[in-house]
Amino acid sequence: MLVKKASKKQVKSLNRLFIIITTSNFILIGCIALLNSILGPLGVFLYLSGLFFLPHYQLLDAYRSLLSLLLTGFLIDHLFNYPLGFHAFLLGLIFHVSREFFHLGKQSPKQIFVYQGFANFILALLWFLFGLFANSDTSSWTIFRFLSDLLFSTVFLIPLSFWYVKFCDTLLHHIEPSLLRISAQSK
Repeated sequence: MLVKKASKKQVKSLNRLFIIITTSNFILIGCIALLNSILGPLGVFLYLSGLFFLPHYQLLDAYRSLLSLLLTGFLIDHLFNYPLGFHAFLLGLIFHVSREFFHLGKQSPKQIFVYQGFANFILALLWFLFGLFANSDTSSWTIFRFLSDLLFSTVFLIPLSFWYVKFCDTLLHHIEPSLLRISAQSK
Protein backbone atom coordinates (compact mmCIF):
# COMPACT_ATOMS: atom_id res chain seq x y z
CA MET A 1 0.00 0.00 0.00
CA LEU A 2 2.86 2.37 0.77
CA VAL A 3 4.39 1.74 -2.66
CA LYS A 4 1.16 2.68 -4.45
CA LYS A 5 0.87 5.93 -2.52
CA ALA A 6 4.45 6.86 -3.35
CA SER A 7 3.95 6.16 -7.04
CA LYS A 8 0.67 8.10 -7.09
CA LYS A 9 2.45 11.03 -5.47
CA GLN A 10 5.22 10.81 -8.03
CA VAL A 11 2.72 10.67 -10.91
CA LYS A 12 0.90 13.72 -9.55
CA SER A 13 4.21 15.59 -9.29
CA LEU A 14 5.17 14.64 -12.85
CA ASN A 15 1.77 15.80 -14.04
CA ARG A 16 2.30 19.14 -12.28
CA LEU A 17 5.68 19.38 -13.98
CA PHE A 18 3.97 18.70 -17.32
CA ILE A 19 1.47 21.50 -16.64
CA ILE A 20 4.23 23.95 -15.70
CA ILE A 21 6.34 23.22 -18.79
CA THR A 22 3.33 23.32 -21.12
CA THR A 23 2.18 26.60 -19.58
CA SER A 24 5.65 28.07 -20.04
CA ASN A 25 5.48 27.00 -23.71
CA PHE A 26 2.14 28.80 -24.04
CA ILE A 27 3.58 31.93 -22.38
CA LEU A 28 6.54 31.89 -24.78
CA ILE A 29 4.24 31.46 -27.79
CA GLY A 30 2.21 34.46 -26.60
CA CYS A 31 5.38 36.52 -26.26
CA ILE A 32 6.55 35.51 -29.72
CA ALA A 33 3.13 36.43 -31.16
CA LEU A 34 3.30 39.83 -29.44
CA LEU A 35 6.83 40.40 -30.71
CA ASN A 36 5.78 39.43 -34.24
CA SER A 37 2.86 41.86 -34.11
CA ILE A 38 5.32 44.62 -33.19
CA LEU A 39 7.87 43.62 -35.84
CA GLY A 40 5.25 42.92 -38.53
CA PRO A 41 5.02 46.50 -39.82
CA LEU A 42 8.80 46.39 -40.30
CA GLY A 43 8.47 43.34 -42.55
CA VAL A 44 10.04 40.88 -40.11
CA PHE A 45 8.54 37.59 -38.91
CA LEU A 46 10.31 35.64 -36.18
CA TYR A 47 9.96 31.91 -36.63
CA LEU A 48 11.10 30.33 -33.36
CA SER A 49 9.49 26.90 -33.21
CA GLY A 50 12.84 25.25 -32.45
CA LEU A 51 12.87 26.72 -28.93
CA PHE A 52 10.45 24.27 -27.40
CA PHE A 53 12.50 21.07 -27.32
CA LEU A 54 15.15 21.44 -24.63
CA PRO A 55 13.03 21.69 -21.44
CA HIS A 56 11.17 18.59 -22.56
CA TYR A 57 14.36 16.59 -22.89
CA GLN A 58 15.67 17.79 -19.55
CA LEU A 59 12.59 17.65 -17.35
CA LEU A 60 9.82 15.42 -18.74
CA ASP A 61 9.51 11.78 -19.70
CA ALA A 62 8.83 10.86 -23.33
CA TYR A 63 5.04 10.49 -22.97
CA ARG A 64 4.48 13.83 -21.24
CA SER A 65 6.96 15.57 -23.54
CA LEU A 66 5.16 14.37 -26.63
CA LEU A 67 1.79 15.45 -25.25
CA SER A 68 3.14 18.86 -24.30
CA LEU A 69 4.74 19.34 -27.72
CA LEU A 70 1.52 18.31 -29.46
CA LEU A 71 -0.45 20.89 -27.48
CA THR A 72 2.25 23.47 -28.14
CA GLY A 73 2.18 22.68 -31.86
CA PHE A 74 -1.60 23.03 -32.02
CA LEU A 75 -1.36 26.44 -30.34
CA ILE A 76 1.35 27.57 -32.78
CA ASP A 77 -0.83 26.39 -35.68
CA HIS A 78 -3.84 28.25 -34.32
CA LEU A 79 -2.15 31.55 -33.44
CA PHE A 80 -0.04 31.85 -36.57
CA ASN A 81 -2.67 30.57 -39.03
CA TYR A 82 -0.90 27.38 -40.07
CA PRO A 83 -2.86 24.29 -41.11
CA LEU A 84 -4.00 22.53 -37.95
CA GLY A 85 -1.56 19.79 -37.02
CA PHE A 86 1.43 20.99 -39.05
CA HIS A 87 3.58 21.94 -36.05
CA ALA A 88 1.99 19.41 -33.72
CA PHE A 89 3.08 16.59 -36.01
CA LEU A 90 6.53 17.98 -36.78
CA LEU A 91 7.42 18.92 -33.19
CA GLY A 92 6.50 15.41 -32.09
CA LEU A 93 8.40 13.82 -34.96
CA ILE A 94 11.59 15.83 -34.37
CA PHE A 95 11.34 15.10 -30.64
CA HIS A 96 11.23 11.35 -31.20
CA VAL A 97 13.91 11.31 -33.89
CA SER A 98 16.41 13.28 -31.81
CA ARG A 99 15.44 12.07 -28.32
CA GLU A 100 18.40 9.71 -28.00
CA PHE A 101 20.87 12.54 -28.60
CA PHE A 102 19.67 14.37 -25.49
CA HIS A 103 19.47 11.32 -23.28
CA LEU A 104 23.24 11.25 -23.24
CA GLY A 105 23.20 14.43 -21.13
CA LYS A 106 26.71 15.52 -22.08
CA GLN A 107 25.91 18.25 -24.55
CA SER A 108 27.66 21.59 -24.34
CA PRO A 109 25.63 24.80 -24.63
CA LYS A 110 27.06 25.21 -28.15
CA GLN A 111 25.78 21.76 -29.21
CA ILE A 112 22.37 22.52 -27.72
CA PHE A 113 22.15 25.80 -29.62
CA VAL A 114 23.22 24.11 -32.85
CA TYR A 115 20.48 21.52 -32.33
CA GLN A 116 17.82 24.16 -31.67
CA GLY A 117 18.99 26.22 -34.64
CA PHE A 118 18.95 23.17 -36.89
CA ALA A 119 15.48 22.14 -35.67
CA ASN A 120 14.24 25.69 -36.25
CA PHE A 121 15.75 25.70 -39.74
CA ILE A 122 14.14 22.35 -40.61
CA LEU A 123 10.72 23.50 -39.36
CA ALA A 124 10.98 26.82 -41.25
CA LEU A 125 12.18 25.10 -44.42
CA LEU A 126 9.34 22.58 -44.30
CA TRP A 127 6.84 25.39 -43.79
CA PHE A 128 8.34 27.32 -46.73
CA LEU A 129 8.24 24.25 -48.98
CA PHE A 130 4.69 23.45 -47.88
CA GLY A 131 3.56 26.96 -48.81
CA LEU A 132 5.48 26.85 -52.07
CA PHE A 133 4.22 23.46 -53.26
CA ALA A 134 0.71 23.76 -51.89
CA ASN A 135 0.38 26.79 -54.16
CA SER A 136 -1.95 28.46 -51.72
CA ASP A 137 -2.16 31.68 -49.79
CA THR A 138 -1.00 29.98 -46.58
CA SER A 139 2.54 31.27 -47.04
CA SER A 140 3.50 34.65 -48.40
CA TRP A 141 7.20 33.97 -48.10
CA THR A 142 9.39 34.55 -51.12
CA ILE A 143 12.88 33.04 -51.05
CA PHE A 144 14.41 36.39 -50.05
CA ARG A 145 11.82 36.94 -47.32
CA PHE A 146 12.33 33.36 -46.09
CA LEU A 147 16.11 33.81 -45.84
CA SER A 148 15.91 37.24 -44.17
CA ASP A 149 13.28 36.06 -41.65
CA LEU A 150 15.37 32.97 -40.94
CA LEU A 151 18.43 35.17 -40.34
CA PHE A 152 16.52 37.42 -37.91
CA SER A 153 14.99 34.37 -36.23
CA THR A 154 18.43 32.81 -35.73
CA VAL A 155 19.77 36.02 -34.21
CA PHE A 156 16.84 36.04 -31.74
CA LEU A 157 17.13 32.29 -31.18
CA ILE A 158 20.63 32.55 -29.68
CA PRO A 159 19.75 34.48 -26.50
CA LEU A 160 16.21 33.09 -26.27
CA SER A 161 17.38 29.48 -26.29
CA PHE A 162 19.52 30.06 -23.20
CA TRP A 163 16.93 32.29 -21.52
CA TYR A 164 14.05 29.86 -21.99
CA VAL A 165 15.84 26.99 -20.24
CA LYS A 166 16.71 29.29 -17.33
CA PHE A 167 13.12 30.57 -17.28
CA CYS A 168 11.74 27.02 -16.96
CA ASP A 169 14.27 26.16 -14.24
CA THR A 170 13.50 29.33 -12.31
CA LEU A 171 9.78 28.76 -12.65
CA LEU A 172 10.14 25.25 -11.28
CA HIS A 173 12.35 26.37 -8.40
CA HIS A 174 9.83 29.00 -7.37
CA ILE A 175 6.69 26.92 -7.78
CA GLU A 176 7.81 23.57 -6.43
CA PRO A 177 11.51 22.71 -6.06
CA SER A 178 10.75 19.07 -5.26
CA LEU A 179 9.59 18.57 -8.87
CA LEU A 180 13.16 18.74 -10.13
CA ARG A 181 14.21 15.79 -7.94
CA ILE A 182 11.19 13.77 -9.04
CA SER A 183 11.90 14.58 -12.68
CA ALA A 184 15.48 13.34 -12.32
CA GLN A 185 14.27 10.11 -10.65
CA SER A 186 11.74 9.35 -13.41
CA LYS A 187 14.37 9.28 -16.17
